[in-house]
Formats: sequence, structure tokens, C-alpha cells
Amino acid sequence: MTRFKNTCVKLTAMSRFLCNKREPCKKCGACCHIREKKFLNDKTDLSLRKRIFSTTGIIYLEPLWHYTVSLTENEAKRMKKLARGKKIEFNIMPKKISIEGKSIVIQDYYINHDICPFMKDNLCTIYRFRPKVCRDFPKRDLEINSRIIMKVEQCNLKFEDALKFVERKLKNNKKYK
Repeated sequence: MTRFKNTCVKLTAMSRFLCNKREPCKKCGACCHIREKKFLNDKTDLSLRKRIFSTTGIIYLEPLWHYTVSLTENEAKRMKKLARGKKIEFNIMPKKISIEGKSIVIQDYYINHDICPFMKDNLCTIYRFRPKVCRDFPKRDLEINSRIIMKVEQCNLKFEDALKFVERKLKNNKKYK
């Protein structure tokens, strides 16, 4: 039994996700359409990303609406391997980045697709190996990364300068070409 919003629900092979309140999965695939529609104008988005950077030291390279499912480094590696094995085109990109000294630290990654490429006939083809965010769906608890987040006082960079620095580092990294 699993507890979900004060309701006990028995999870079976037919009800892996609790998409609509207490109903079992309808196999509609809606949860695997992972990119949101644009929800902020460009000016507001940039302002928000600057605010996040100034308070946490975290840099988001892309507009916030562009991000999809978050992956840890281990999940990203595992999913890349699964994609190669299934001959699926799979694009993973850095999501949250911080700067430590003259290096960048990638805090997490995201799947750069509108629809999860592992979905086939509205079913997950890697169900046993899916990332934590998918296992926990629709629960949306946020975990704090175990890494120490750089404070603004430690770097004295403006958002624009930090963004250029990170983009340069990523461009020189063969892993993301």
C-alpha cells in the first residue's frame, strides 16, 4: 500500500501512476508530454533567472519553460545507455549550473524533448529504470541537492558574465557538443 494525499491506494502493474486523483493510470501518455508551453514572456523569464542567480548562485541557461524532467548525473548516464541500447535519439542537457572557482558544477540535467522518447504506445519502455521524478509522479516534492550552493558573495559575478562563463565552459566540453 502507498499513501497518497490521505488516501491508501494499492499500486499494481495496471495502476503505476495516479494521474487523476484516485484513479489508476489511463495510459493516456499525458505525463510523458514533458515540455510546458511557454508561460513567461522573455523579459520576465530573464528577470526571474537573474533573481534565482542572485539569491542562490544557480544559473539556468535556457528560458524556464524550456526545461523538462530533471535528472541526476547517474540517471542521465543510465538513460543515455538505455537510449543507445534501444537506438533512440536522446538529448540530455545541463539544467542548473553553479560556478566554483574557475570551474562549473552541473547540479542536474534535463531531457531536451517535448515528449519523452522512451514512451511508445503511451507506455514507458524503461519503466523499471525510469528516473526518480517519473517514479514519484504526480508527487512533486523538491529535493535539495547535496552539493553546497554557491552564494553570490563568493563569486561577485553579474548574471550575464556568469552565463557567458558557463556557456564558454560547456562549449569547450566535448561531452555537450
